[in-house]
Amino acid sequence: MKTKHTLISVLMILAIVSTLCVVMAAPAAADVSQPTVPTFAAGEDQIGTASDWTAMTFTIGKLLDNTLGDVVIMTFPTGWAITAAANIAISADADLNFAATSVSGNIVTFAVGSAGDGLVPAGTTLTVTTDGTNKVTNPTTPGSTTYTVRTSQEPTPIASAAFTIKGIKVTGGPSPLAPTTAAAGTTMTVVGAGYTPGQSIDILLGTAVVAPNTTTVGADGTFTATFVQTIAGNITARDVTGLTRNAVAVSLLPSITISPTTGLVGATAVVTGRNFTSTVAAETITVTIGGVAAGTITKAAASTTFTGTITVPSTTGGAKTVLATAGTSGDTATAAFTGIGQTLTLSPSSATAGATITASGIGFKALEYVTITYGAVTKTTMAGADGAYSTTFGVPTGGATGIVTATGVTSAATASATLTITTATLAISPSMGAVGTSVAVTGTGLTPLTNFSVLFTDTGTTMVTILTAVTTNSIGGFNTTVTIPAASTTGGTISITPAGGTIALPFVVTAGTVPVAVSDGLSTIAGKFSIVWTFDGSIQDWKLYDTAAGATSTLSTLTRGQGYYVKVSENCTLAYGGNTYTLYTGWNLIGWLG
Repeated sequence: MKTKHTLISVLMILAIVSTLCVVMAAPAAADVSQPTVPTFAAGEDQIGTASDWTAMTFTIGKLLDNTLGDVVIMTFPTGWAITAAANIAISADADLNFAATSVSGNIVTFAVGSAGDGLVPAGTTLTVTTDGTNKVTNPTTPGSTTYTVRTSQEPTPIASAAFTIKGIKVTGGPSPLAPTTAAAGTTMTVVGAGYTPGQSIDILLGTAVVAPNTTTVGADGTFTATFVQTIAGNITARDVTGLTRNAVAVSLLPSITISPTTGLVGATAVVTGRNFTSTVAAETITVTIGGVAAGTITKAAASTTFTGTITVPSTTGGAKTVLATAGTSGDTATAAFTGIGQTLTLSPSSATAGATITASGIGFKALEYVTITYGAVTKTTMAGADGAYSTTFGVPTGGATGIVTATGVTSAATASATLTITTATLAISPSMGAVGTSVAVTGTGLTPLTNFSVLFTDTGTTMVTILTAVTTNSIGGFNTTVTIPAASTTGGTISITPAGGTIALPFVVTAGTVPVAVSDGLSTIAGKFSIVWTFDGSIQDWKLYDTAAGATSTLSTLTRGQGYYVKVSENCTLAYGGNTYTLYTGWNLIGWLG
């Protein structure tokens, strides 16, 4: 018997333990069930439409307690507009209540009420509806969407099944705040949802098809298409069955054109505006070019267009923006304009005092006077019909490197350039030598591309000989080689004469050792001597130089240290190599000093 009782006790204990194990192993209550999609009234599932929701239901998985401040939270995607808490309610069995509803953006919170026991048991099915008066506004973007539900006891949001907000949306405008407003010629994008899969889509602007059969609806009922906006109007998307959704109004941005698109200071141009806001009263359109006032135009009352003439202001050249601003509506539009800039070119741009400078340029007002200013020097000339001008002015003595300015007398437009004043220099090498010596002559700081004569002035006779002619290079320099002339006596100067005055350097003539041709040595008495005799000791014979026509001469050169008989027709002075010889009519004996 005892054994039987013991067995029964063991079995009872095992049963109790088994029951406890089952209870301990039971899973925790589930989260909120997946909420159902909202049921919309007819036509209220379109984008941007005010709609009522009904039959959005879900079941909670855990007890909610008023004393714990428990709540139910519904979150809708961004873009939904829920007007106020009074427009949405949650209900369950008659003995359950939710005391308060709050709305924050796209989040709705339902607080458990205190009526009855203030509890909402697990497994309760709740239904959310709107009141049908102040409706909720659907988002403005079509496509598939969901909402989520959670409770304070079940923090994981549970998303509803996907549902579609139907319609089309147009974008492409330059501003996210005005996506349907763009300049004429802009490619716009149409996104649609809620259409029949597989159907081709036409895009209509008003009643005109602007993009026929542009795309095919996908399996999810959506499509994307494009069209070029040319005029304002309503955009719709239509499939081959005639199905359309909402219409989207598109408008054109204000625009202007300017003609011509290039001009001089003071020139006129015509500005035409389109698609400006129609105002009850006339309004003033202010036009600027490059930020500088160019004139005003009056737009007639109730008109969206205008045309008027403006004047190109005194702006620098190059690409400029034309801006038209409506005084009442505030509309603005821009266009491109290229101003012909004022220029001043100096030729040469580097010169010495006394030089003549040519000042020329373009870009000034047609037929206006242009004043050239350089220090105290002013010169006025008239621009041509094309805005070009040209005049000359002289660099005064003491002129320094500085700015030359061209100013339009009427337009006040200006242009400037730098004039560089250089100091002319002259260098020779060597600075001493016999007649016939080659001398390197270098000039710098002269007026570029200018002709000069290099001169030799004999100190004794003041005779001036042009040694050579030179032309300066683009920076006002030259290099040349000259030969000291036979007529030189003791020496002289090598010189050039730029605009600012003569520059001369001394050259000392020394006795030469090289035999000199008779005609060169006696060139200072040419026409006055007829015969020259000398005795050549090396051959013990006389040599003769005879100027008579057809005469035979055996003497060709004069050698330093040799004696010569010279017959002249009158008293005269022979000069050569820095030496002079006084001769008398008839025969004269001289010792040649070179």
